[in-house]
Amino acid sequence: MLELTSPRRALGALPAILLTVLLESLALAGCDGATPTDAGPGADAGEHDAGPDRDAGPSDVDAGPGGALCARVDSETLDGRTIEVCLEAHPSPPLVRLPPDEPAAFVYGGVVMRGADGLVFRTRDGDLPLPSTGAPWLEAEHAARRPGYYLYRATLSGGAVVDAEPVARIDDRVLMTPLVGKVLEGTISEREVVAGETRFTFTDLTVRVRVELDASLEATPRDAAGTGQPRYALYGTIVNATSSVRSADGSCIPALSDLGPADPLTDAADARVFVLRHPDMHGAFDDVVTLDWPTGVSSANNMGTGLYVPAADLLRDVAPTVQPYFSAPHGTPWSGPSLDADEVSGGGGGC
Repeated sequence: MLELTSPRRALGALPAILLTVLLESLALAGCDGATPTDAGPGADAGEHDAGPDRDAGPSDVDAGPGGALCARVDSETLDGRTIEVCLEAHPSPPLVRLPPDEPAAFVYGGVVMRGADGLVFRTRDGDLPLPSTGAPWLEAEHAARRPGYYLYRATLSGGAVVDAEPVARIDDRVLMTPLVGKVLEGTISEREVVAGETRFTFTDLTVRVRVELDASLEATPRDAAGTGQPRYALYGTIVNATSSVRSADGSCIPALSDLGPADPLTDAADARVFVLRHPDMHGAFDDVVTLDWPTGVSSANNMGTGLYVPAADLLRDVAPTVQPYFSAPHGTPWSGPSLDADEVSGGGGGC
């Protein structure tokens, strides 16, 4: 059985009353339980209208290893310059290709929040530290809501990044493609009723779950209001919702419906979920992936930094690695199921 260690587990050691006060305080200070990531199909498709798609062709950034920037590109005008937009990645790494670096002068890459290590400029070969505040170019790029989708040419001085300019935009569909067709296994909250209120366990996730993500993204873009770019949902199915399923490790994952009233999908219309990429969820470089539950489960969606693929990862010689997804609901942490899951290979079918 897959073993995951979630950051939220540390909260389980707190006394119950203190835990309640702490989490409710966090809910009031952080999120209101809304679902700002889902404006529905057909919403605003964004601010960039670059005209018809075109196949990869000559440009000032398409001289990377193996040919053009991407398998299919477009262009847009940004700050008075024409830059390319990657609409379809190359079939093998590097999935996105920029010209060679000149390490003494400049390197290509993107801005990434690397957990406790803070902001870094991720290149093909490694990460360069960035200041959290005070860099004019970085503050300007964040104000324009670009780092979640753009690649940059960074000017170096003494091995440090002193300036950077955007050279290419990566379409949301390209950044979501590494998740397409993936299978996730982990644990999910139990449902409980406390004083007549439906809640979900938060610190003790023991119920096993398997989620199989679809083989293609949703065709219609969703809102661009929160990120500045149109986004594309990837749906998936909780395959052990009503019947047991074979795990990747060969064991049998029981049906959630076997839990009776503790089944987290008790009030669900179906077993379908969807995920969306959301840079800057609550502030600068708070980059997450959200997960929406089936209708009837919870009015709040989940969020977690796992599953988020930074644009700069597509420059590397290996395919992006999908990170474990530790997620909890927006707003009050027990207002919906929490989910801890990681990518697996194999399994499936009844047992």
